Amino acid sequence: MNYKTPIRNDGEMVEQQILLSGNNSIKKNLAIYQRKILINQEITNESITEAIYYLYTLMDLDREEGVEKNPKPIDILLNTPGGSVWDGLILVSLIEQMKDMGYTINTTAIGTAASMGFIIFITGSNRYSYRHAQFMLHDISTMMGGKVKDLEESMEDLRKCQKQVFDIIKKYTHVPDEKLKEWIDHKRDMFFYPDEAVELGIVDKVL
Repeated sequence: MNYKTPIRNDGEMVEQQILLSGNNSIKKNLAIYQRKILINQEITNESITEAIYYLYTLMDLDREEGVEKNPKPIDILLNTPGGSVWDGLILVSLIEQMKDMGYTINTTAIGTAASMGFIIFITGSNRYSYRHAQFMLHDISTMMGGKVKDLEESMEDLRKCQKQVFDIIKKYTHVPDEKLKEWIDHKRDMFFYPDEAVELGIVDKVL
């Protein structure tokens, strides 16, 4: 990864270069000029690092312009099958921190918001869905190996992580505890479409 921080002169951006993997030119223009951060790949350390970089860059630019106390909204556009829970929770934490600072962080499902992508989506200040988007939620999975003691310790960590995820779902949606438990107990991939997602408090508005 190679990038230069945008430099401004008299409030104008005079230099801007971000070289990141995959659709970097499109993502750069969306983030810097339109305040839209696109996550259109699996949730990995790389994709989350990219999103976090753009969020911090926008906060830096807001401070330079003196508008950090009344910033314009930021939109996160999601089309992802999910991925790493650990990396995704880093972005969730930053979104929540920025909201506490007065930022409006909107999320929009433009395609699929599944698994960890679902969790990121529901943390938005306002949550929008394209009409043909879909959502999927399931239990945390892992591919663990090793000695019994190692597996026991890993399972304990996994349960703690699962509780974090469940707490986020309960905080930001209207999904009843018993329904959430039913889904997980049956080890099902639960798919939702926009109208149903509105009823469950997952989506605020279908676009």
